[in-house]
Amino acid sequence: DHSQLYIVSRNDGKSNFEKVEQDAFEAVDEIGAKNSDILQSDFVFYVEGPSDVEVIEEVCRQSYEDGESKNVSVQHLGGTGNLNHCDPAKLKKINRNCAFILDSDREFEDDDPNSIAQNLKEESEEANIPCKILTRSCIENYFTSDGVNQTFGVSADDGFMGPYDDAVDLIKNEVAELRPDDDPDKVNYNKVKHGREIVEAMYEQGQSIEEIEEFIADCLD
Repeated sequence: DHSQLYIVSRNDGKSNFEKVEQDAFEAVDEIGAKNSDILQSDFVFYVEGPSDVEVIEEVCRQSYEDGESKNVSVQHLGGTGNLNHCDPAKLKKINRNCAFILDSDREFEDDDPNSIAQNLKEESEEANIPCKILTRSCIENYFTSDGVNQTFGVSADDGFMGPYDDAVDLIKNEVAELRPDDDPDKVNYNKVKHGREIVEAMYEQGQSIEEIEEFIADCLD
């Protein structure tokens, strides 16, 4: 037999029974609980890869002084290739409060986002899940020269990287050029480690990634 869930309330000495037909989280709302009282987090951001996790976590940490009370989790989906197998509706069953942040992979301003991201956005909208496809090519394209300079101890010029450039190669080449003894192919640029450090350095200098901040705020506030 299938189990059934009822919300029981008492008003004016009378007990009322309301059957939960679809969304079991109705009962959670009714008793005033939060998602994290029964789950691991109040909100989940799904991103493409591990380096995206580090950046989004740092943006959340810098954006909210009470970040811990927000109880946000950032989970990666195993890279672009695995997005084809992602089912937003099923992920929503794990935590109804979730959203996607995806790279656009644009090479030029007028390009459409990659087809995988577009398909996932359509499926997310059908499941009533917020989905942000970045305006720039990928999350590294939001890094500033100040953030890179402080992290690597170099002096890259403003605008050394455009919004649709290959960000990782440009950072490696810039570091190698300003450190003549470094071979571009051997520059120790770790997307996961250095991504977080660059974003942290940006915030220390009063810079931020406004586009991502605004999307996170819309989801959490």
